[in-house]
Amino acid sequence: MKRLSLLLLSFCLSVLTVWAQNTGTLRGKVYDAESGETLVGATVFEPTTSIGTATDLDGHFELQLPAGVYTIEISYVSYQTKKIEGVEIKAREVVTLNVPMTGALTALQEVVVTAKMEQNNESAILLQQKNSSRVLDGISAETFTKTGDRDAGAALRRITGVSVEGGRYVYVRGLGDRYSKATLNSAEIPSLDPSRNAVQFDIFPSNLLDNLIVYKTFSADLPGDFSGGLVNVKTKEFPEYFTLSVNSSYAYNTQATFNPNFLTYQGGKTDWLGFDDGTRAVPAVAAGQIPSVAFASNAQVRQQLTTISRSFNKVMAPSTQAPFLNQRHSFSLGNRIDWKGRPLGYIIALSYQTDNNYYENAQMGRYAFSGGALRELLYADNLRYGEQNVLWGALTNLSYKLSDNHKLSLNLMRNQSGTQSATYFAGRNLQNFDESVVFESRVLDYMQRSLTNAQLKGEHYLPGLAKARIEWHSAYTLSSQEQPDLRMFADDYTERNGVREYSISPSVYTQPTRFYRDLNETNIDNKFNISIPFKAWGNESKFKVGVSSLMKDRSFRERRLTYRIQNISDFKGDIDLFLADENLGIIEEGNSYTIKTVVQDDSEKRNQYDAQQQVWAAYVMTDLQLSPKWKINAGLRIEKTYMTLESLDPSKGKAKLDNLDPLPAVNVIYSLRNDMNLRASYSRTLARPTFRELAPFASFDFIGDFVLTGNPNLRRTLIDNFDLRWEVFPRAGELISISAFYKQFDGAIERALVPQAQNTEFSFRNVDHAFLVGTELEIRKALDFISPALRHFQAAVNTSYIYSRVDIPEQEYALIKAVDPSQPSTRPFFAQSPYLVNAILNYNNEDKGFDASASLNVFGPRLMVVSAGATPNVFEQPRPALNITLRQRFGAQKQWAITARGTNLLNPEYRMVNTYDGREYPYLSYRLGQTFTLGVSYTIE
Repeated sequence: MKRLSLLLLSFCLSVLTVWAQNTGTLRGKVYDAESGETLVGATVFEPTTSIGTATDLDGHFELQLPAGVYTIEISYVSYQTKKIEGVEIKAREVVTLNVPMTGALTALQEVVVTAKMEQNNESAILLQQKNSSRVLDGISAETFTKTGDRDAGAALRRITGVSVEGGRYVYVRGLGDRYSKATLNSAEIPSLDPSRNAVQFDIFPSNLLDNLIVYKTFSADLPGDFSGGLVNVKTKEFPEYFTLSVNSSYAYNTQATFNPNFLTYQGGKTDWLGFDDGTRAVPAVAAGQIPSVAFASNAQVRQQLTTISRSFNKVMAPSTQAPFLNQRHSFSLGNRIDWKGRPLGYIIALSYQTDNNYYENAQMGRYAFSGGALRELLYADNLRYGEQNVLWGALTNLSYKLSDNHKLSLNLMRNQSGTQSATYFAGRNLQNFDESVVFESRVLDYMQRSLTNAQLKGEHYLPGLAKARIEWHSAYTLSSQEQPDLRMFADDYTERNGVREYSISPSVYTQPTRFYRDLNETNIDNKFNISIPFKAWGNESKFKVGVSSLMKDRSFRERRLTYRIQNISDFKGDIDLFLADENLGIIEEGNSYTIKTVVQDDSEKRNQYDAQQQVWAAYVMTDLQLSPKWKINAGLRIEKTYMTLESLDPSKGKAKLDNLDPLPAVNVIYSLRNDMNLRASYSRTLARPTFRELAPFASFDFIGDFVLTGNPNLRRTLIDNFDLRWEVFPRAGELISISAFYKQFDGAIERALVPQAQNTEFSFRNVDHAFLVGTELEIRKALDFISPALRHFQAAVNTSYIYSRVDIPEQEYALIKAVDPSQPSTRPFFAQSPYLVNAILNYNNEDKGFDASASLNVFGPRLMVVSAGATPNVFEQPRPALNITLRQRFGAQKQWAITARGTNLLNPEYRMVNTYDGREYPYLSYRLGQTFTLGVSYTIE
């Protein structure tokens, strides 16, 4: 009997082995042909073998079939049954079959549709736009590849109505960080800037992303603190089959690469990884309290001050060194495997890139209005600046289907960036000196930023509970921004008879200084949503409710160490000699001593703070399909906000914000025909002050040369939003849309001059009246309608016109009017461009494996600096950015590709200017040069 059992077992194993060796896998998804949404529970059946299955909650299916050629039948209630003939299954191979289903002429019974689709190509983005109940625009990974955008900040400027400041801060419809919001896979992420409520989008490498979606209208299931737009950064999801991608490229910049004049300084051994190795850290002997030089009569204090003053890195001026080529390397690997009988999907992605920028002979000026003219205060025309950037990212996504109706996902992401910069300029400082005096300044800086995010998500379909769909996530994000050892050294000199006479003037500018800044913020974001389908007036509709909580905790620390110079005549122009050990500390001379230059701690507790924010929210919302043509999305969200901020200086008190806000939203869609929509929406949203704006302390802005003071009495801004959009989708991948919008602000927060201050000082105020109105036009069209010869070409153009006005605070305007009565009482929103233009021309020949893209981006003049008194404000001027990309794929499966790219080809001048009486006065101007890139990639998919 035992022998027989072994024989039977051996026979079964042999049969299974033969079966496995001679079977293949049929894998795919079933989706609605019109909406692109996947179908849950569709039947996939092969009649000759009677092997079949049903699609899961993502619309996916998998069949194991013997090698052969089959006819596959797909059926689903209310849809026409589809038969696909000639499906060839090969042994030990995976065949992918994605099946679009067309609705039957007569609906039989209720159909469950779940909104999930492939999202890394432009057709999918347009399909999402068409079927969304909100107004949205987006850009996909497909476009990132064509335009060559290296990070999310560069890619976002391609979206209609979006402009980007400094390559990282996003403005949507002319509204900046206060009125825009960012999420990562729908979970909120913290800011990396101590002064702004802004996510820095340049920290997200583009090769880790599937798409970027900008929601321009509010619905109750979205956070309520945005008005311009909510940007959702969507990272890559695991594929249904094995994929591998390896990319490597090198780039030459005409001003930076191999330039022996490139400004830099000696950093640490781990700068190439985007973080300091401790080279820039405060020396251990100075980590504690530094005694005051006022107690130098104490011998122990003298010894301690000498040791501390000599312990710091002596480098305070830039050096020169030719940088290597810019680099960009990436790797991603994904697949779906079986684990304990259920599918487990994974993707692992890595990215590393360097980028060097340099300019010289740049202009910088500062001016003041006096006597009916602009008077020069500071001017330099040989400003030099070198910058070295490192950015790397790592991503791991895991998704496990517990059953066909339940899925768990884990997303882990880490981004790290480091920026080392060196600045030198020499020029006139006529505010304090005559024209014979040359003012010099040197700045050495290093900033490291990191973002670590972990998200656990769940999706559950409950057919027995009114076919409810539950979605939840819990996300933890830690962000940090550190400036270890920001060094500043300024001096002045006069040249007489060919000899320079140097001086340091502490009464005019800051003595040599080192800053150490550390910002840390954590976010804990939890959301729970449940949606239930139902029928209204015979049409499919949906009811949705949810709750969420957001907890923020931020700490900001700043240490300022100054080289206190006892005798300014000690400086002879040689910084290395000035900071040599023999010139630092306190020199003992028998029974007496001489105080040389000593390091003193000038940190202020009032400039350091701890802050917390809690936002609890609940909402109710419905998507009502009133008729085949009319659809309405209506809901109410209630947000309870509690913010506190406390300076380390107890005398400054605590700033608080405590609000309960109902936020209604109505979105109406009228389908003029199957491919054409007319949308209208109204919503109320809000904007909260940032931690820095509430902070009851003053800090000095070294760039703008003014004092900035917080206001603990600020209140949140309430915004009424009105939107209209007409859109048509002629064919897959094509779009024509026209939008109009109007926004009214109650209590807009604006930077305002403090009139009673002795020196130039700004604070923040709620102003009574502000509004913004604008239009948008977008066209994406294949050009074969002009001629069949253009069948490989596609063009995309989007433009925005935006007009805004905000009241100048009353006291500030009184000062302006006293000097110049002709000045208006309003100004535009900060960084709001009156127009934005994007144009892309694509060529794609699949047969030859060749594609090309040319993209142009232009923004209108935007307010960047609010000046004191009647001095004209500073506007950044338009500059066109032209990029061209060429790519040739080759190999048996076109898995290899060579890419050539040119960016910033027009090399326009970056110009910030004061304009008065028809003349431009340069605030800052420079050029960054062109960059030419050559890369190779290998892809299996």
